[in-house]
Amino acid sequence: MPHHPEMKSLIKGHVKSFDLFLEFPTNGKQEWHYRYNFPTWGVSFYTADLANREQAGWAMGVYPYFNLPLFGGKSFRIKQKVGWGVGYLTKYFHRQENHKNIIVGSAINAIVNLTTSAEIDISKKIKSRIAFSFIHFSNASYAQPNLGYNLPAASLGFLYSFGDTDIPKNSDTLADFKTKFYLSSVIAGGVKEILPAGGRKYPAFVHSLDAAYRFTYKSGVALTGDLYYNTSIKERLERDTISVTDVGIMQPGVALFYRIYFGKINMSLGMGTYIYSRLKDDGIFYHRFITRYQLNERLFLNVVLKTHFFKADFAEFGIGYHLWKK
Repeated sequence: MPHHPEMKSLIKGHVKSFDLFLEFPTNGKQEWHYRYNFPTWGVSFYTADLANREQAGWAMGVYPYFNLPLFGGKSFRIKQKVGWGVGYLTKYFHRQENHKNIIVGSAINAIVNLTTSAEIDISKKIKSRIAFSFIHFSNASYAQPNLGYNLPAASLGFLYSFGDTDIPKNSDTLADFKTKFYLSSVIAGGVKEILPAGGRKYPAFVHSLDAAYRFTYKSGVALTGDLYYNTSIKERLERDTISVTDVGIMQPGVALFYRIYFGKINMSLGMGTYIYSRLKDDGIFYHRFITRYQLNERLFLNVVLKTHFFKADFAEFGIGYHLWKK
């Protein structure tokens, strides 16, 4: 899908893709299995011919995912698949060898999959499946260029179950949910490249205070106060002959999120605004997609894609700690 006009010259035909996945049922041993009506989870192996062997090559990826039942009955179901992982591109931008590929500047990328599917039982072991998916490859501005690949697709396939296909019955003894408040501190960092391609990598850091209110077992909201220190901003301002100190490139901001919980994993999507920023080119709004994994009662891992609308800023990798919870 050419989401920028300059990408059209690279598109020579329809993309052909193949997605092989191993999917496993949840067994009811954790409460979130019941709360989400026994979703499945799995690992997917994706490959696509990008319809331009010389300049675009092949795209490949491996990613874990959740497949959540939205509605349906015993023999028919609508599901939503969400997953992300590591992608690899055989062709990418190079000044001498592939200067016409202005889409992605690195071989290693993130791959994100969003798929809505309908499943119909043919027998106890075999299901037919029609799906509409959206695949995205991006390096989160680790290397330029980073327009990224957007690969929508429609597919028809079959699923075969090797093991027991019986779904556990919903429990009548689920514990009443108690509203929880969290106050957390998160420190994270990453690196990014700015145009022109092939330049230096600039470190970027953020400290966030996260106040979260979990109003159901599955979902909640959060308000964060963020302080960004992005060293590429100084270079961008100096190119415009704007002198700035190291302190002057800091960007304080506030953001509001919607958060969903899957046991030890939670995901958030939100939008924020800078309270102060010397750099005006990116606008006053920023967006963050957050994935967290709870290591214990207090400590968690934190991975974030920060963007300005649909333009990636950088990927954040960090660790967080629950300062207070109730």
